Amino acid sequence: MERLAPFLEHLTYLGYEPQTDDAVVHARHEQRWNVLLREYRGGVLLTAFLSSNDYAKQHERAFLGFINHLNRQATVARFYSDDDRDLVMEAFWAGPYDRERFGAFLELWDEDTRAHLLERDDVRVFFG
Repeated sequence: MERLAPFLEHLTYLGYEPQTDDAVVHARHEQRWNVLLREYRGGVLLTAFLSSNDYAKQHERAFLGFINHLNRQATVARFYSDDDRDLVMEAFWAGPYDRERFGAFLELWDEDTRAHLLERDDVRVFFG
């Protein structure tokens, strides 16, 4: 958990409210995705979830096509469906903390998970 300290300080500066729970940190934000952070393979794994609606759960092929499109556009994030057919958004930061590079990483994360996701016309079909 000590390894996460500079990452949490950075997120706090950006307005997140991190709360530690065992090996996972829950970081909440009023205007961005709430995220989970945990140490993973020498780096940090950033994860967010977006609950899908009944349409997404009943139309798996269309939902997976939507997710594949997000993955094709993504720079740092990866997207997949969990067992409940909700959207999982993840990004892996490799190595030690670096303020400038981590800031750029978070900008790309926001672009991948907000702009690319929310600008799609069909986003309401699966999450509305």
